Amino acid sequence: MDVIHDTDQSTGQKIPSNAISFTSTENLKKSQSLPTDKPIIRAEDLVFRVIRSPSIIDPGFIRETQIFTRYMFLVKSHCDKTEIRIKNQFLGQEAQKDLIKIHLKKIQSKVYPKIKAHFTKILNSLMTKTDFNELNISVAYKRYKNYYQRALKPYFVATDFIKQIHYKPLGYAGDFRMLDFIYREGKNAHLGLYEQLLDEYTANIALGYSVRDRTDYIKKTLNLVSSSDYKVLSLASGAAQEIYELAKENPSKKLELSLFDSENQALFYSENRIKLLNSALHIKTVHASIMDIIKMKTELEQYDLIYSLGLFDYLQDGLFIKLTRALYSYLKPKGKLIIGNMAPDKHSRAYMALIGEWYLAYRSVGELQELAQKSLPDSSFEIEQDKTGSQLYLTFTKS
Repeated sequence: MDVIHDTDQSTGQKIPSNAISFTSTENLKKSQSLPTDKPIIRAEDLVFRVIRSPSIIDPGFIRETQIFTRYMFLVKSHCDKTEIRIKNQFLGQEAQKDLIKIHLKKIQSKVYPKIKAHFTKILNSLMTKTDFNELNISVAYKRYKNYYQRALKPYFVATDFIKQIHYKPLGYAGDFRMLDFIYREGKNAHLGLYEQLLDEYTANIALGYSVRDRTDYIKKTLNLVSSSDYKVLSLASGAAQEIYELAKENPSKKLELSLFDSENQALFYSENRIKLLNSALHIKTVHASIMDIIKMKTELEQYDLIYSLGLFDYLQDGLFIKLTRALYSYLKPKGKLIIGNMAPDKHSRAYMALIGEWYLAYRSVGELQELAQKSLPDSSFEIEQDKTGSQLYLTFTKS
């Protein structure tokens, strides 16, 4: 059994902690390294007091949820005890942060693989027992989700980042504030040890890597452009992180950029922080919805490049096709349309659904290829993917 050890500062001896690894309830009961001081609410009671196990939920799912709830209880206990020990060494603030960072890396190496394995297993159960489909949420799935959240929500929805994901204060998933956490890789040294553990895990699931990869992908594309009158439309631009980084890294870069978003706050935020860099980019904003594009209710120009990397994986196939066709009509000859879409990933898919209630239309390379052919049967296209295989890029070139 893997064990993390802390060091008692007074004796120099290693203190074992069971907070990181166990595989079954029996192992937990048999463990001799359990803390002797009982918490106010015992881990053994937590699941059974708060959660009633409905007969309509698969016993295997219940069992896995109970085991994982106890595991996260012990992880949190270990983190809290480690943090308070560090604070009681009366070190300077920066020294405390450095020590917490050391412990964080140590705990991450033990905990993250177990969390990933759990969510992979849970997704398999959901697929088998509820016919889980993000675009068609079933009553059965809702029962399983509600049961699961009553057990695990206190252990995951515990930081501003994850609360932003779960509660969606701006009314939708993937808002610009949420993505800003991801761009920073969830790093915040001002948080407690357990909170840092959660945030960095959440920001580095497949979705997090994909969000950061697509930023680099667009930056590379735009850096290859030499013409100063090259016109670009960013659809569902959000925080426009790729443009912000481009302007920061290459302030003399000249482009004509239009940021299109349905959220006024996002447009205000992105436009103003880019302008503060005093770059040579010419920025316009368009406040409208994708239905305005489809119904041709908004005036757009002809563009050399149109890209949208955080929108199409929320769209059903029919809307995907309609919007693709509408955007294609705004391309200049030889212009390019780049569409991003997440590919299925068992681990992050279950985590996003059960913890974040963040549902995407995941598509494989084959499914994206089929949609491309249905959308624009006479147009040439290509599909690329990031190094993890979780972010796909569909590019049409207008003849």
